[in-house]
Amino acid sequence: MQLSLLCSLTLLSWITWTACWMMWVNNFLPIMMYCLQHLLNLGKVSYLQQWLPHQWHYLAILLDMEAPPEPRDCVLCGADGIFWCIECAHWPVFCTMCCWAEHKHQPFHRVEQWNGTFFEESSLQLASLVLHVGHGGQHCPASGCSNDEVTTEEEDDWEDVDQDGCPPNLQALRNQSCLIVMHTNGIHYCNVQYCRCPGAEDSHTADDRYRELLRVARMWQLLKLLKWQGSHMSAEDAGPRELVLFCPAFPQPRINIPEDAMDYSHWTLARSLVMDGNFKAEHMHPKDAGSEAWLMDGKGQVNMDYALVHAIRHGTVPGQQICPGIGLWHVHGHHTECFVQYAPNFIVGAGQVDGEIMETLWSSLNIISPSARGMATPHQQEVLDFQMNDSNFLKTV
Repeated sequence: MQLSLLCSLTLLSWITWTACWMMWVNNFLPIMMYCLQHLLNLGKVSYLQQWLPHQWHYLAILLDMEAPPEPRDCVLCGADGIFWCIECAHWPVFCTMCCWAEHKHQPFHRVEQWNGTFFEESSLQLASLVLHVGHGGQHCPASGCSNDEVTTEEEDDWEDVDQDGCPPNLQALRNQSCLIVMHTNGIHYCNVQYCRCPGAEDSHTADDRYRELLRVARMWQLLKLLKWQGSHMSAEDAGPRELVLFCPAFPQPRINIPEDAMDYSHWTLARSLVMDGNFKAEHMHPKDAGSEAWLMDGKGQVNMDYALVHAIRHGTVPGQQICPGIGLWHVHGHHTECFVQYAPNFIVGAGQVDGEIMETLWSSLNIISPSARGMATPHQQEVLDFQMNDSNFLKTV
């Protein structure tokens, strides 16, 4: 009897405790979770709430940065400053004379002009800047006037009149030729005064110099390669393969591995040479192949067979063997028996490679391939070599 009563009381207590727990979960737990979430969110927004009372102070700082200094005087001569340069350090204020005097060697700086209320966009051309060409920025002695006297024809006549909705700083000079420069910071209309010395008129004509530009581009590429290689006037001429970049991961005796302390036949020192053709790098048949000038014959990659043969010969040591293979993408286009014989998966020491590394380079090479299609044969190969040299350089940095 007593045992039965004890069990009943225990069961009743458990039911009561369960009912109280369920009531607490249903009523008080959501309140606690809400309070906890509110505390977490309070920490996130507290920084903004602390900043809000200071917002007007920050706004005043921004407005002060755009307001002219008091007094608004030229930093050089002390005269009335109406221009300030937003390209120069500390945004100095200049008068008109000091503005163009300080920017005659920096004609592409952006300036703003005081209109009585605020600084609005302007240009150095509106500040009477004249760009002198031919005498190191100074006026031409043959022009018959000094540097201060050279002005634009419309200097005193221009008005803040919108022509087709264009602001004055973006309007070309009227009744006068000007040089339009597309700069990274905007468009500049420059009042240019060319040299008027005898014999200088020929340099002002707009002849087509595209052919000369192509020649100079080839010269520049060759000179840059010679410079990177360490060539100079007293050094010997660069030999074959000396203008290509050194691969730091390629095992080469006496360069990045010792010559007599390693077994070069071991698979850890195996070299992977991949050769593939790019059928998008087409080339037009030259009109006069005999008159083409080769600047890098044998000093770059040049062609596939030449590059492969010299790559095998470069740094070879006794004990090394050539094991032919076919990339995993190309091998399926061969006979069935070629898969188990030439696939890299079955070549000892090849590792988990696809053998198609050259295919991944065509995407970057094909950016320049269409432009090189109509070039002379030497020029095309030099351009492709230069592009691949740049690709190899990016792998080392």
